[in-house]
Amino acid sequence: MVNRIARVNPNYFKDIQQYFPEIWHETTTTSTAHIRTILDRGVGQGFFNPDLDTHLAAETIGLLIKATMDEEAFTTRVPDRRQLSAQVIYPYIRGICTARGWEELRWQLP
Repeated sequence: MVNRIARVNPNYFKDIQQYFPEIWHETTTTSTAHIRTILDRGVGQGFFNPDLDTHLAAETIGLLIKATMDEEAFTTRVPDRRQLSAQVIYPYIRGICTARGWEELRWQLP
């Protein structure tokens, strides 16, 4: 998901926020629910820590994704949005993974 988002022009997200706030709200709400479903399933499969508050974690991941869409939020110029995602989102995800989950996840990272 992160790789797909990284390929989208950031102006697309800014335009949706500015001109279609209802769609933006619905999209972010749906995305958070989808992330939570993934986290719940991952907890059940032993990929994420069993005491993880999946609701809070899903909201946090959603906020981190939003942050990577706002290039103006960073004072350091990041040449590649995938690199930005890797530096912002992946450390958080690694922190909520079990050892088994991290072994599985690191094979899937770019």
